[in-house]
Amino acid sequence: MLNRSPRNTDALLGLGSIAEKQGFAAKARRYYVKTLEQNPNNVYAKAALARKADKLSPTEKQSRLKTLIAEYPKSAGLYFSLGNQYAEQGHWAKAQTVYFQATTLEPQRPEYVLNLAVSMDHLGKSDIALQYYRKALGLAISKPTRVDAARVEKRIHQLTFQ
Repeated sequence: MLNRSPRNTDALLGLGSIAEKQGFAAKARRYYVKTLEQNPNNVYAKAALARKADKLSPTEKQSRLKTLIAEYPKSAGLYFSLGNQYAEQGHWAKAQTVYFQATTLEPQRPEYVLNLAVSMDHLGKSDIALQYYRKALGLAISKPTRVDAARVEKRIHQLTFQ
């Protein structure tokens, strides 16, 4: 796609995401920066760079994401990224709050619903978590996703029969 359209932000973001998942942080950063060169307000590239800023402390990353959320309050991806930051630190109540916001903005994203379920699970809200696990599983079956359906089914089974 980049051969045909070198300024295609979707392609740049996609390649950045792939590089990130494969562990090539510098390469991913270059794609995200190129995206911002094409579109300085691209919220996804900004979120990726804020999330992956190696030299920043978790608190500084959270602060950057909160600033971006203030600028782009309708970006579910930013709330999801902030939730992931909180979850990495074990701040499950904060994670649950922002995962809920992400899910409210984009209720059909299985990853958002799943992470909301996981945060509820960590907070001991098993009944509510079970509802969200089931919803995430239903969404994951109906669309391509990174959600591991087998793991979700296993957790649903554990919660159902505990």
